[in-house]
Amino acid sequence: MRHHILDCTDRAYQVRVAKESDVESILELLVNAAEWLATKETSQWDYYITDLEGNTKEVVDSIAKASTFLVEIDNEVVASVTLEKEPNDWDQEIWGADSKREDVMYLHRLVVHRNYTNKSEQTC
Repeated sequence: MRHHILDCTDRAYQVRVAKESDVESILELLVNAAEWLATKETSQWDYYITDLEGNTKEVVDSIAKASTFLVEIDNEVVASVTLEKEPNDWDQEIWGADSKREDVMYLHRLVVHRNYTNKSEQTC
């Protein structure tokens, strides 16, 4: 498995494909984001708070397809993103006929732990 290291400021960010053992870390990121979003009076991702168990399968399935990637700092998972080759039902509803194109990917669940957002550090 190939790992990518981004050397930003004084910290190294490692990007890698998520493994089955990373499910809990990813769910923690999603719950963290959902709780923050709730403070902004939005219901986006509220299902990670109200029905985490019922919404875990899509995360597990994406990991099994090697579609989910993690960003780590000092071996701590700080972000995750999923890039799917096939549209899910929601993608098909949004994109309609365009969801049948083969030259696209679908970005899902881009999430950064709140402790790592709004940093004034130099970016890559």
